[in-house]
Amino acid sequence: MSAIQRPAIRLFRDGDAAAVAALVCAAPDGPCSFEHDDATALLAFDRQLRQRGHVAARLVAEAGDGLAAAAALFETRWGPGGVRRGWLLLRVAPAWRGRGIATRLFGQLRGAAQRAGLASLHADARERDAAAQRWAQRHGFAVQMRSILCRLELARATPRAGGAGAPPIATLAALQAAGAPDVLGRAFALYRTLLEDIPLPDQVVLTPEWFAEFIGVCPDLCLIAHDGGQFIGMCILQPAAGDASALEQRLTGVIASQRGRGIATALKCASLQAARAAGYRSISTWIEDSNAPMLAISRAAGFSEHPGMVVYHQSLTDRRRADHPSV
Repeated sequence: MSAIQRPAIRLFRDGDAAAVAALVCAAPDGPCSFEHDDATALLAFDRQLRQRGHVAARLVAEAGDGLAAAAALFETRWGPGGVRRGWLLLRVAPAWRGRGIATRLFGQLRGAAQRAGLASLHADARERDAAAQRWAQRHGFAVQMRSILCRLELARATPRAGGAGAPPIATLAALQAAGAPDVLGRAFALYRTLLEDIPLPDQVVLTPEWFAEFIGVCPDLCLIAHDGGQFIGMCILQPAAGDASALEQRLTGVIASQRGRGIATALKCASLQAARAAGYRSISTWIEDSNAPMLAISRAAGFSEHPGMVVYHQSLTDRRRADHPSV
């Protein structure tokens, strides 16, 4: 390919959204975290970031009448310690891979992240995407964790009962019907607390309005453990996209002060029973390899494990710079 055809990097414009979404749709193993295969969703995501004052930038590499690649950087505000981190997205069209475009885009966004004062960059790649993993390692990223895809056929489920100290569990719908005070507000507060221990949440910008819509998708399959009026644990199941017989387990968590009572096991067991009673056939969920207790609970319930995502991180405060060869 001649030098004249070298893609030109420029700032993203709203009119590029459909082309960027098409790049994501073309990914052989599906999108990575926080990628959007729909133009409307992509623009809404960017709008939320701007409204909340997050550091955010998008670039595209233009080649002729189309896009050769797209990249994005946005600030994340989850995780412990109040550290400002950045999340990186990179997607290159198959015909343009191996020509250094990802390296050029990465260099510009890495510089933007440093100038904005972010402490680190994070990204993920499909575990089966060996080329993406090699690229990440060559460009100074280290493996932070694996996020394992776990699946269960409910007919084969072997749930165990929770510990003797497990508190009552009720659905969101039942709590609302019983007139419990401020159910949504307390559930949102619990969700935000649980996210402190979750490296890949469902949403980057958390608002009460978003949560009300998110949690309201299936209130009969949102389970809440409560004790003395306090919400202390939660399990959220939602219908899987494109499969009416399947569910996705979006979250299972217990606040730190209440762990060790068997609450997570009780929530998992109750969620499987509720899913089966509602006529669903399967459940999928993602569990990080750093979360040994939850992996043990899922294995005991009969979940099988499949290749998932590899999560990477790179310090932006270390003065030592990795080499960034073209790929």
